[in-house]
Amino acid sequence: AGLALYPDHNEAEEFVDFGIRFYKERLIPARRHLGGAWFNALSYGKKYMCRSVFSTLAAWRSATGEDLWEEARLRQGDWAGNMLDYLLYTLRPDHFFASYGDVFSSMWRSNQGTARLVALAVHETGDPYGQSFLREIKQHWDGPVYDRRSRWYQVFETPRVQPRPRRELPLSRLFGRDSIGVAVMRSGWGPEDTWVLFKCGDYGDNHGHFDQGHFEIFRRRELAMDSYYWAKATEHHNTILVSDPEDLEDRGNQREFSRQNHGTLKSYLNDPAVSTGDIVGYRETGATTSILGDLTRAYDPAKVERFTRRITFLERRYLIVYDAVTVTDARLRVRFLVHYPRAPEISGRRVLWTNGEGQLHVEVLVPANARIRAVPVTEHGRSAIEIRGKRYWPAGRIEVEAADSDSLTTYFLHVLTPGDRGEPAPSVDFTERSGSFVVRIAGKTLTFGKDGHAFRMDGGEVSP
Repeated sequence: AGLALYPDHNEAEEFVDFGIRFYKERLIPARRHLGGAWFNALSYGKKYMCRSVFSTLAAWRSATGEDLWEEARLRQGDWAGNMLDYLLYTLRPDHFFASYGDVFSSMWRSNQGTARLVALAVHETGDPYGQSFLREIKQHWDGPVYDRRSRWYQVFETPRVQPRPRRELPLSRLFGRDSIGVAVMRSGWGPEDTWVLFKCGDYGDNHGHFDQGHFEIFRRRELAMDSYYWAKATEHHNTILVSDPEDLEDRGNQREFSRQNHGTLKSYLNDPAVSTGDIVGYRETGATTSILGDLTRAYDPAKVERFTRRITFLERRYLIVYDAVTVTDARLRVRFLVHYPRAPEISGRRVLWTNGEGQLHVEVLVPANARIRAVPVTEHGRSAIEIRGKRYWPAGRIEVEAADSDSLTTYFLHVLTPGDRGEPAPSVDFTERSGSFVVRIAGKTLTFGKDGHAFRMDGGEVSP
């Protein structure tokens, strides 16, 4: 407002000084902390935070010549450029965005408010992958990618920037390691490739969910997904529940609280409640990405003493999920959740479901005495899909728990294999040793330490 009024309004300079000082002293430090990601999901984040940041940086450079994009790139970890990358990576192969947090359908697709952001960022930074991204969005959708309120953003399209294909980019990327903790992994950049998201970090604001440890899988269609896009509780995500079986109101969810009032990054970081998870290990070896998350602080300390989850995307093909959960009382019920889009087939320790031309095989390796059941998602006795529509809602979830366990520590080890409909389940060899679990699959040997941290692949170094 100050820039638009200057020099015709006597308070314009005051507005400008206040606004840019607020950005530099408060908002930019927060954006740097997040490393390009954002807490308030891919709908609110795009529509409000991302749009306002990109527009402000562009307006400030145009009006004053001070290039805050370049300042971010050279001296601040390139947080602004990483915001463009975050859009690029969190977009699934079907051109819908990741569904963590509060996602609303009018901003979920790439043709809803995305082109204006990408066009503006490319205009300001000359990013060749952003240029390619903008072209892909236009090619994917039959209709317009600018709505009536954002058509004027087309003036920022910059034909002189030569595009470079996204296939040149790394297939795995970690955003906000010390904050939100979002990792995206994929088998390739094509429409038939597998896409995986893992989330383990801190709680940000009230458009976020209590979903630390959550993962999503996409191949041709959604295969492992959220239960409700507006349901914040842990039970609606693909993670772990820890509940007291004697307390009928205890659903096993992570700590729940409200936070929307921190005015500075310092105030936020000094709030112990928001610390709900950490990425403590990130490793790429050839075509394999392995990530270790510590989710202990997401749960009530009266119930959970320690919880680590390792996600390993092996050979860009198999997703191996290993959990080590230590509780304070052996009576507590510990359950592994994964939400399915269509009713599954359960055969012994194997589960299979399909969605369109995609399918997901789930093999339960640990616990040895696993109890596996399918729990339909319902509202008032009716299927949620029936009420909400099949595009956005799962049919239910698989729950896995140890039967008759009297141990304080529960281990879960699952091999999830996304593929095309009709593909056979992979051959998996499994051995339990005194201090580890060993999995052999696709010619690779993976060893998971019972301490919840140690990991080794093909006899290589042990690392988090």
